[in-house]
Amino acid sequence: MKSIIGHAAIVDQLLSSLAGESPPSALMLAGDESLGKYTLALTYAGAWLCLSNVKPCYECESCAKLFGTGETPLPRNLQFALTDGPTNHPDVLIVAPSPDQIKIEQTRNARQWASFHAVMGRGRFIIIKRAQMMNLSAANALLKTLEEPPPGYTFLLTADSTDGMLPTILSRCRIIRLGPLTANEIANGLTALIGTDPERAMRLGSLARGRVGRAIRWAISDESPSLSAMEELDQIVMEGLSGRPIGALLRAERFRAACAGFEAETGGSRQAIARGFEFVAERLRDALEERLIEGRHEGADRLKRLIAEAMAAKAAALGNANAQISSERLFVEMALAR
Repeated sequence: MKSIIGHAAIVDQLLSSLAGESPPSALMLAGDESLGKYTLALTYAGAWLCLSNVKPCYECESCAKLFGTGETPLPRNLQFALTDGPTNHPDVLIVAPSPDQIKIEQTRNARQWASFHAVMGRGRFIIIKRAQMMNLSAANALLKTLEEPPPGYTFLLTADSTDGMLPTILSRCRIIRLGPLTANEIANGLTALIGTDPERAMRLGSLARGRVGRAIRWAISDESPSLSAMEELDQIVMEGLSGRPIGALLRAERFRAACAGFEAETGGSRQAIARGFEFVAERLRDALEERLIEGRHEGADRLKRLIAEAMAAKAAALGNANAQISSERLFVEMALAR
């Protein structure tokens, strides 16, 4: 399967299944947002439906209907995944939240669609994007279909988290869990597939914190509020670990202002603040790891406490806690932990 960044072991696992007579009836790709789950699901479906020997070829009639035709700045599977558009393939149905949940009408429509035979050959695929956003009625409707899957059909579900999903749905899916990529994996992929300058690719790979989707969006955009936010947060954390307590409140204010750059992607200010706290926790883990590798154990316990406080602040932000109080407490503690 060409044009996938990272996840080599999972790609090999999926590739090996192409030699079989049919894919599994239900497969779930689970992991944090922007890890490449949707791209992988699309590419896997495209590989099964591809009419060429190299799967997917992105050139045959089936690939053209799924991924589109014409010149694109990215490989076609990546381009299609980023644009989040509908597909023209008669044997692929994409179900996505509309706008913030998947409703029962959508899963009922998918069930009705699954009553027809394949048009172009090797089965049909129903891709359910962000399946954790199904409401209870939609999930129960899907469960009825998964309990008696129609022959020749494969359900490909992606989920940012399986917490809260019906256990009966999870038990009927083969679950593959994706983890964050290394900065090197992301950088190498950006350079090889997009032509990003190696130095910039490494910087984006580092800031993306394992989320390859973020790095791809940043690499093809001249201006990205979320990238600017990450760069500002990175600077704030470095200053926080080396600065004096007197500047802590200003850094907390800068932190809150920077998090506004995430709002378009996260869908709200609370989620944006939570992403900021998550980034701070990850950056603090880097600092802790560097100290331990260098044999400098002084301050390690303080860093561990800061990491725990940052993650607690993330959870509190999602629960509508006061972002000013949480951020000021964190950055004052950070300055005292030098």
